Amino acid sequence: MKKKIASMLILPSLACSAFASEQASPHQFTGSASLVSDYTFRGVSQTWHRPALQGSLEYQHTSGVFATLWASTVSEKVIAGTHAEIDTTLGYRNTLNDHASYGASVIAIYFPGGNWNQMRWGDRPDQAYDTSEINVFAGYKWVSAKYSRTLTDLLGFNEKTGFSGKTKGAVYLEINADVPLAQTGFVLALHAGRQNFNSSPIGISPVAKDYAISIKKTFDRRWAGSVQVARNTNTALFGTTRSNLDEKDIRDLGKARLSMSLSRLY
Repeated sequence: MKKKIASMLILPSLACSAFASEQASPHQFTGSASLVSDYTFRGVSQTWHRPALQGSLEYQHTSGVFATLWASTVSEKVIAGTHAEIDTTLGYRNTLNDHASYGASVIAIYFPGGNWNQMRWGDRPDQAYDTSEINVFAGYKWVSAKYSRTLTDLLGFNEKTGFSGKTKGAVYLEINADVPLAQTGFVLALHAGRQNFNSSPIGISPVAKDYAISIKKTFDRRWAGSVQVARNTNTALFGTTRSNLDEKDIRDLGKARLSMSLSRLY
């Protein structure tokens, strides 16, 4: 009788477990909200070395298809006519085994209201900053590499905005490494990137290299923080950047600078 009762209890339980497993959703949503002391894009500050608020929402399907919405505040001194950047990404990623991964995506970067003609000095053309790129990436354990190529002029850099030609087709190569620091939960993140704009202002190299090193940690899967130092080496292009609001306000937006971030994970 005890065995029969046990069977009557166990079998429904197993059936419910199997049913729950079969009904597991193939869809997953994650998100984050962050405060950063300086938002840098490929080693160049987009906030005039000021803090930024950022947020993200990502959809992931078990097939590997994913879509991401990401947004950040930016400075009108850097991107004229706007205080926001909105990125939308559609892509695919998967794994070959426990160590190797690969994928590809298309990203559209939108600056609502942003236009070179919103600068308050000089004679500037009607040229939006909006950019789109396609990329492919691969990783092995904690090392990854990515190849990105613009489908449009990068941030509106072209003949109309002082460059010698178009920057459509500009290539960015990057290598990243997230090295776990023993059993501490901290991760040492290393980054090196090389941007070839294909054209540039006369007398300035079209190549810009950037580097970053950071320490980051996730706490209880709900909070994450990092400390980072990033730098862009093309000082001729970014070392004497003039504010869109005041041509006498000049900063080195690519200089090595310490920044911090705090994120709430969802």
